[in-house]
Amino acid sequence: MKKIVHIIGDLSIGGTERALFTLLTNSHNQEFKNYVIVLTGKGYFLDELKNAGIRVFALNLNSFFTSPLKLFNLILLVHKIKPDILQGWMYHSNLIVLLLKYTFIRKPIIFWNIRQSLYSLVNEKKTTVIVIKVLKIFSPFVEKIIYNSNTSKIHHQDFGFSSASSFVIPNGFNTEIWKFNEKNRKEIRNRLKIDENELVLGYVGRFHKIKNIGLLLNALIPIMNSHLNLKVVFIGKDLDNNNPFFKKFDNYLPKNKILKLGICNNISHYLSAFDAFCLCSNSEAFPNVLGEAMSSSLFCISSNVGDVPYILGDTGLIFPNNDMNALRNAIEYWIKNHQALKVKGKMARHRIEDLFKTEFTANQYTALYLNK
Repeated sequence: MKKIVHIIGDLSIGGTERALFTLLTNSHNQEFKNYVIVLTGKGYFLDELKNAGIRVFALNLNSFFTSPLKLFNLILLVHKIKPDILQGWMYHSNLIVLLLKYTFIRKPIIFWNIRQSLYSLVNEKKTTVIVIKVLKIFSPFVEKIIYNSNTSKIHHQDFGFSSASSFVIPNGFNTEIWKFNEKNRKEIRNRLKIDENELVLGYVGRFHKIKNIGLLLNALIPIMNSHLNLKVVFIGKDLDNNNPFFKKFDNYLPKNKILKLGICNNISHYLSAFDAFCLCSNSEAFPNVLGEAMSSSLFCISSNVGDVPYILGDTGLIFPNNDMNALRNAIEYWIKNHQALKVKGKMARHRIEDLFKTEFTANQYTALYLNK
């Protein structure tokens, strides 16, 4: 039986964390035994993985350089497991698995997982930029670099990452979880005091510069003052009333029409309460939230980033990146034609079922692991 150790920064509610959870809970190959090591903190998916029977170790290793004892404990833990494969998830964890490899006499196989595009390094932290440059140098010595989008693969190869070991495995979605549910719709809308005749545009993500939330808020100013039946719901880390960023728009947007819910569990329930979904990022690879919204039969409006054109196909609207007028026109178009566009939402779900189900993703990972 092959032992696979997955190393990830944390298990909070995010696209990468959800992708790991989805993979491990849908991989039923008896030839593998999976372990997860969480470097910094625990997070929402820790208990979820444990409940699924996955061995999870949380180290609270907040700094690799100021916590030498915890770093030593990490090395001891990995040596105790004796993995056949070390799988990193995102840049910093990829660097960790690379370093861990050279502490073994019988060196495990190294897999990297990269889940973002490289439009620019401007918005990255200085330490992250350094890590990316180090990974580029050592990329020829990694067995496989798994990207979740062709855009991410191209960007990293253009930056200098090895192309010989590159492999693209798109995100997969459990369509039994991510689906429209009338009961959930009524329950959430009642809780949020949203009338059934009101339209809801939803956003799910985190507060970060690359998510370009200001673009959406600015685009909404004239729309919400002329369409009084429209409400907008924001869900995600720091997307709440404590974030001072939203105060800039207090005098321009109706307060009772903008709902900032912060971190929420059971995102699938909230998606059923939406009538459309908007993604306005400056940079994405394969945005999980877009696939989840599509699987929930939502009409989607998205910026032209990452593999969005391939993911969305002709089931939604794509606007040029950072183009506020185009985004505004797209939202206006949806409001005007929302009844007819419900058909597009159903087409979006069929597209996920045809191209991006969890089984497809899990089978591709299984094939890679079995061949090594």
